[in-house]
Amino acid sequence: MRTPLQTHRPLAELIDRHAASRPLTAAVTFAGQTHSYRALAQRIDAATQTLGTHWHVQRGDRVAWLGFNHVDQLTLLFALARLGAVLVPLNYRLSAPERTAVLGDCTPRCLVFDAAHE
Repeated sequence: MRTPLQTHRPLAELIDRHAASRPLTAAVTFAGQTHSYRALAQRIDAATQTLGTHWHVQRGDRVAWLGFNHVDQLTLLFALARLGAVLVPLNYRLSAPERTAVLGDCTPRCLVFDAAHE
């Protein structure tokens, strides 16, 4: 029987498989900019390295995201899956006390945010 952490591997490998078989095919288009599978895989590689090396994110950790929908959020999702960690997206419409309650409940290793929520 698979544990919840084991189910992350297929997600983590999804972009890599597509980057190997069709690297120049569009993976995602956001704000008028298209990212190929190769480019997305490279973004995920860099994010995985930063999360693991600089922020010490490990298997089972939770990382919160506060921001609008963005290709960075997708990158973060796949990078965390590679590490066996979990993305906790925060609703930007929550009040500060509500966000504090969610963060206190999930105890994330770190919080990643976009420029609008800095």
